[in-house]
Amino acid sequence: MNPPFEPDLASLPSLAYGQTLFYKGFLLSAACRLDKLSAASPESEEINSRLKGFRRRLATEYALPIAERKGIAELEEKANVAEKELARSVSGLAEAIQQVNWQEVQSALKKDEAAIEFIHFRVKFPKKTDSTMYAALVLLPAEASAKAGSNQPQFIPLFEAKQLEVLLHTSGEKKADYANTIYSIKNRSINPVGKPEKTLYELLWQPLEKELTDTKTIYFSPSGLLHRLNLAAIPIGIDSVLRDRYQL
Repeated sequence: MNPPFEPDLASLPSLAYGQTLFYKGFLLSAACRLDKLSAASPESEEINSRLKGFRRRLATEYALPIAERKGIAELEEKANVAEKELARSVSGLAEAIQQVNWQEVQSALKKDEAAIEFIHFRVKFPKKTDSTMYAALVLLPAEASAKAGSNQPQFIPLFEAKQLEVLLHTSGEKKADYANTIYSIKNRSINPVGKPEKTLYELLWQPLEKELTDTKTIYFSPSGLLHRLNLAAIPIGIDSVLRDRYQL
């Protein structure tokens, strides 16, 4: 009997970073670039339209139970042929659909730079819950990562979505009051369970600081509710904000 599969937990941050690059980068932009390049000629546009048709039919079949699927192999072959035809007829297609991995991102970082992918996900382990967690995947240059003892992205847990939602639930406030509420450095005791509510700095940035000791420039990609925030305006002291310490 084969031993039960045990995932390599040490490699999970790398896998997560790669997945994030794929979903937040490749899927969102490659399709747009592909459509634009394919529209360069009637021939390539026709091939791209045919390819999309094959993929839509494949998606429909994949959604069915295995026993009910029909013509999968034939559709996959037709899609592969169409994709090769498109690659031959469209200049720049290979570059447009190239998927970047975290190692390539790391090799592009200078010694005082970092790349942060913010992510959010439903908590389903060790048991299924209704909680959504936010985390950061911090990638440093190879030399800095080696010095820290790990040459891969670092997974940093941050907060539950509901903690940030409390701060963002200020729809009735004036614009100036809203900004003061969100980007305040002081704790406020408005939590209904009687505990002091954490500031934006404590929720989002304080957990990351130990990884960014020698960092001056940060490339970051937000996720979920973080799209509503101005990271540069987060206070890190009485008279300073993140943009005073980092180029974001």
